[in-house]
Amino acid sequence: MFLSRLRTFLASVGLCFLVFFAAVPKASAANLVQNPIFDVSYDDWSESGTGFGFTRQWHPLDANDDPASGSFQMELEPTTGSVFLSGLFQSVPIEELTDYTFGADILMPESQSSAHKAQVFMTTFEDPQCFGSHQGLVVATGFVSQQGEWETVATDLETPESAQCARVWFRVIGSVGNVLSVHYDNAFVFDSFELEGIFRSGFE
Repeated sequence: MFLSRLRTFLASVGLCFLVFFAAVPKASAANLVQNPIFDVSYDDWSESGTGFGFTRQWHPLDANDDPASGSFQMELEPTTGSVFLSGLFQSVPIEELTDYTFGADILMPESQSSAHKAQVFMTTFEDPQCFGSHQGLVVATGFVSQQGEWETVATDLETPESAQCARVWFRVIGSVGNVLSVHYDNAFVFDSFELEGIFRSGFE
């Protein structure tokens, strides 16, 4: 129920949601993602993945139609079979045995192959800097495919014992012979408990 309300709320107010929480004291819910709205670049994010004509760039197209902001764009053209590629990630501090809500806005033009898909997923680590192997926990949002308009994807993750760091990933799936293009904007990771409390007190 809460996640459904969050998706509806995010879709209706977009950037205002992120601006609101950026102004909330740290004792309340705060977005753990740095540079979540890609104002002028994708600084604070790390690149991952190569091959298949893969490119990534900042793009002036913005989920909230803000002329002073933009989005992160990935493009690739698979040359064989289906390709799973995680093109960008960011490490965020987390606490063990805690519920988090994460996601982003995604745009994939409807003119593309229906086999092309995009999503957000998270992995957790015992190391506070997300070094070494992850803990085996991989949680992903639903896929966006060929919708032709911005869509907010979000899901919940409960961190395992000893977790101190999580990586937020942007992942795409492409099929051979078709150019894939996708935009990401308004990425977020919130403590679900704190977010629920503020949502109830501030918006009901």
